[in-house]
Amino acid sequence: MKIEQMIKKYTLFLLLLIFASCSKQNEPAKSMEKDEAGEIVVVSTNDFHAALDRAEGLAQVITDLRNRYGQKMVYLDAGDQFQGSLEGNISKGKAVVGFFNLMQLDAAAIGNHEFDYGPDISNRITVEKGEDGMGALKARVSEATYPFLSANLISDPVISCEPGEKCNALGHKTIFEPRTILERAGKKIGVIGATTATSRYRTSPAYLAGATFEDLLPVIEAESKFLRETAKCDWVLLTVHAGLRYEKDGKTLMPTELLTMLQKMQPPFVDAVIAGDAHNSAVEVVHGIPVLQSGYGGKHVGVLHLKHSAGKTEHRFDPLISVPDMGVSFKVTEFLQLYRNKALQRKREALTVATAPLPLEQNKESACGNLVAMAVLDAAKQKGGANFALINAGAMRTGLPEGTLTYSHLFKFLPFDDHLVIAELTGAELRQLLEIAFSDTARVPAVAGLHVKLTEPVARDLNGDGAKEEWERNFIKDVRDGNNAPLNDQKTYKLATLSYLAEGGDYQDYIYERIPPERIHWFGEMMVRDIIAVYLKKKPELNPGDYYNKNKPNILMVSAE
Repeated sequence: MKIEQMIKKYTLFLLLLIFASCSKQNEPAKSMEKDEAGEIVVVSTNDFHAALDRAEGLAQVITDLRNRYGQKMVYLDAGDQFQGSLEGNISKGKAVVGFFNLMQLDAAAIGNHEFDYGPDISNRITVEKGEDGMGALKARVSEATYPFLSANLISDPVISCEPGEKCNALGHKTIFEPRTILERAGKKIGVIGATTATSRYRTSPAYLAGATFEDLLPVIEAESKFLRETAKCDWVLLTVHAGLRYEKDGKTLMPTELLTMLQKMQPPFVDAVIAGDAHNSAVEVVHGIPVLQSGYGGKHVGVLHLKHSAGKTEHRFDPLISVPDMGVSFKVTEFLQLYRNKALQRKREALTVATAPLPLEQNKESACGNLVAMAVLDAAKQKGGANFALINAGAMRTGLPEGTLTYSHLFKFLPFDDHLVIAELTGAELRQLLEIAFSDTARVPAVAGLHVKLTEPVARDLNGDGAKEEWERNFIKDVRDGNNAPLNDQKTYKLATLSYLAEGGDYQDYIYERIPPERIHWFGEMMVRDIIAVYLKKKPELNPGDYYNKNKPNILMVSAE
């Protein structure tokens, strides 16, 4: 009995210790920061992509920062909150918005993936006649306790504002709020939101009907001037879903949309930029403007200190804060339980067993990409026939591990709700489509039934706008079918592909806008991810060697003659 009583007492002691530890995490932290008069502290996230498995860890970090900085803290997000988890997709973003409501987020830029859920209809993302392609996004915006901002997402055709309408500083009617003004520590803080103009090529046109994107520079300059001179803000911040990327050396900045805008910006400048879209982390000063980009997937949180001193603006970056894989936040756990329960049963569904890992390699041919292309081609042959398949590299976001593969692994691999499309294209049309698809060497598409030879690029101006853009480059030297026969320009072929591409994503609108609609066949009931699930279930084992042999590649780089 004495031993049992000792065990009970020891167990009770441990439980009390754990409870006390958890309770302390929710107590206001005593600030260790020196009180800087006039300072504000900008806390940032970006490209969360519905990473709700990290929600408690992120909540713990945000709570700690809020306890430390109190009224000095401004929490901004640079967009792409949606798309990336089963919990997020099943709820069409409702679970994600509810989570950020709990985090007391101050404002978020609208990212390109915020449009991915289409109409405000459960279990469907295709847009039918008369439906609003932004219906789901607008519903989530109405539920958010923080504003979703985009000053450069405007009506199409461009319309001047009427009194009471949402309006950017150029006088153009916007779809969502262009800015918000906050009060922190006695200071007036203006926050501008913006979205990369490349979203027009990376989002289904059906989701953007009645809207277009203005270039960032003129809009941001006008917004900054308005907030400084008219609204009399003490601080002007920009949260923008556009980012900084680095060259291969990991240090030199690449010429991106955001970098170009900041280098050209005329005063009055914004005081700081919270950036997104590019999934790498970046802590930089461009043209005197501090830029903070904290990675993706809720893995890191950025912190930037700003203060006025002797008539000048000073800034200081803290090291990026790593978010723990697990954290304690009872209110977050309680809120997410419903969404997690809905997703759990599907996540556990076993599909097959991989004999070795299939790593994600977007910059070259891989077993991952070929697996998807072959499975899609196989499904398309059963739905009326297809000769070839084309899958964009961006559709795939992780590799597949060795061992038992579940639907959870598959969802992380293919997080987007694309469905099957079969397009009838002449050989000439198909070749030009492939030229556009292979114009980005950093993201090489996957093909099935085709052999593509690449060589040095040829610059072109396909659309006649006077600029030879990257998407117009031609790397293709030769294209042949599975029997090694060259494409016949006059012959009609059937291409199995994804709805994202057929709707104009990745610049493929240049081709599809020229194709009669009766030659494009949509299978909205056939989600590509589910096509792959069915395909894998038919295989007791998944052998990467069956999908890529370096001695017999589908895609080959050859030297120029």
